[in-house]
Amino acid sequence: MRNQQYLPGFLALLAEVDHLLHRSALDPLHRRLLQHSLDILRQDFFEDKLIPALLFPILAREALGVSPAPVFNQLGAAHFLFYGFLDITDDVEDRDLKGLLWQDLGEPAAINIGSSLLFLSQQMLHEMDIPAPLKLALLASFSEAGYLLTVGQHRDLLSARNPAQGVQGSLNTHLLKTGSSIALYLVTSAQLAGASSRMIEAFESLGHDVGVLMQIFGDWRDTEKKDSPDFANGCESVPLQLLRAHVDDADRAYLERLLLEAKNHTPLPFELYRYLLRKYQIRGVVNQWISHYHKQAVSHLQTLEGLGCEVESFYDFLARFKPL
Repeated sequence: MRNQQYLPGFLALLAEVDHLLHRSALDPLHRRLLQHSLDILRQDFFEDKLIPALLFPILAREALGVSPAPVFNQLGAAHFLFYGFLDITDDVEDRDLKGLLWQDLGEPAAINIGSSLLFLSQQMLHEMDIPAPLKLALLASFSEAGYLLTVGQHRDLLSARNPAQGVQGSLNTHLLKTGSSIALYLVTSAQLAGASSRMIEAFESLGHDVGVLMQIFGDWRDTEKKDSPDFANGCESVPLQLLRAHVDDADRAYLERLLLEAKNHTPLPFELYRYLLRKYQIRGVVNQWISHYHKQAVSHLQTLEGLGCEVESFYDFLARFKPL
């Protein structure tokens, strides 16, 4: 199991989350639903899925040579609660809530739980026994990242109304939506570890580029799914925007019709979408963007190495994102 090595840290932050939920319990059903939403993420961990809010703080702390400590577990709990907010909110907005319980209770209850997780992440930061200026810096980082990613999510949700923004528009959305959150996990971990301003800047830039890299990679993997949820929802997608830029006029009109038909979730539009991706050799162009952001991420790692950080684990992580 790939996540096995992170199990001790994961259990430690979960203990902090459970303590906070116990202290904050005001309504039994509300607490149960908070735990239910986090149980999905716990299951993801044991299924070896990547949980950025868990992985990147550990990588940052190890790069800085800082040993585990209770205060890092508290920050990890704040990250995890923040990520829980992102996860359930994204599911609501993508109309992809998981499990029969949410289908029974409905989206309003899920939105309420997502909001609670966001505020609990702030409460976790307030309870940390650290100097006031550092606490304020962490709170500011969380607030800024939260706003940036909601702007990115806004752009994603309404992208079908603005299809002409092109591939750079999709990249900007990915930077706001995913790059900002990865940067948050790295930067706040570096802030708590007492890293220099140059290190923090390098971690922030690394988070931005790794976030976009992961999103581009995920965009292509979505095209390989039978019903391609991104295509069905008309979400921001680098492959889709690249295809729009490369198709001839006849196929462009055809592509827009396929987007409309994909909302019905019948198989044919998705098969024809993949046919157009092959026809215009979009995979190769996607690989160029993957290589571009991979090189930028490596350059930030080299900067961190020059500042005395041990970044071998980051290189191991980047090895997951090879050309498609």
